[in-house]
Amino acid sequence: MSPGWYPDPFSSGGYVRWWDGERWGQSTSVQSGDTPPPPPGVTPRPFPGPMPGGGPVGPDVAGGATLASYGQRVIAYLLDGIVQGLVLVPLVMWLEWPVYQDLSAALDANGGQLTQAMLDTLVQRAQQNSLWVTIATLVVTALYVVPQVALYGRTLGKRVAGLRVQSSDGAGVISWRQSLLRWMVQGAGWLICSLLLLIDLLWPLWDRPLRQAFHDKAARTIVIRDRG
Repeated sequence: MSPGWYPDPFSSGGYVRWWDGERWGQSTSVQSGDTPPPPPGVTPRPFPGPMPGGGPVGPDVAGGATLASYGQRVIAYLLDGIVQGLVLVPLVMWLEWPVYQDLSAALDANGGQLTQAMLDTLVQRAQQNSLWVTIATLVVTALYVVPQVALYGRTLGKRVAGLRVQSSDGAGVISWRQSLLRWMVQGAGWLICSLLLLIDLLWPLWDRPLRQAFHDKAARTIVIRDRG
């Protein structure tokens, strides 16, 4: 079995790993085109140390890029959340303000006493406003995330953290479709169940070899370190 890239025996498929003629290396990449199958009957020895795919991915992943650590991704996500919150918090307060104004006026007219009818009206108005709050949140996040990732490969948070989103096929360039799909998968998790969003955000902790979240897998993207 001569040195070269072969289907990775330690992953579920779609990846290739470097074979140096005697053992598997730490370097992996996304399979592109035809790769030679390993000869039958060969049981290759793994690289000394931690089992490939079970520990940190080496720097030669997907065209030589170094994958972002989970901590770096969390920092970028929190920074982006702060930036979006600067827009969303005042917007949500503006949408909800008429409800509290009406409640305050009703309390003044009733001597400060909160009746069941007033409480029911407040809950009903809040439920009606929740639709507009949801729409506003989706619009703000889409306008913030999708264009930045499509045009520059990173949001403000990722720029500060020194990260960039690139295509997992090694092309590097992110299309508008990929950027939109990444946002849609995260948005769907937030709309359907917050637990789905949490699982999506935690998934890179144990995903190997490319440390992808669900929205990365759907859009075929990875997050790499890039200080350029």
